[in-house]
Amino acid sequence: MSGTHGIWYDSFFGQQCVSALTLLECRVVPLRDRNTSLLQLYDDFFSTGSLHIVDLSRNVLEIATRISANFGLKTPALQAACCLSLESQHLFLTEDRAFSKIEQLRVCKVLNES
Repeated sequence: MSGTHGIWYDSFFGQQCVSALTLLECRVVPLRDRNTSLLQLYDDFFSTGSLHIVDLSRNVLEIATRISANFGLKTPALQAACCLSLESQHLFLTEDRAFSKIEQLRVCKVLNES
């Protein structure tokens, strides 16, 4: 996964977490391009038992709205909002340096090898 897709580790769940929006974003292009092999890879990834998909609740949307307004981040702020809504220890993995502006978010910048 590339771009602003956020993956984080959450100690409450004891597993990696992604927002439901990440699931949507990752599947659109392979579905549109009829790339069944890539789509299957994503589906396999999102179906693993070690991954928790955080739903976009009203609370998450409120946090995302505030993050976007306060830090100028776009829709991917939803991933950060999902992470913050868990209210537990987390480590947010992303390629986007802009997320480091959010004090409450423990960001770990990952390198894009492409």
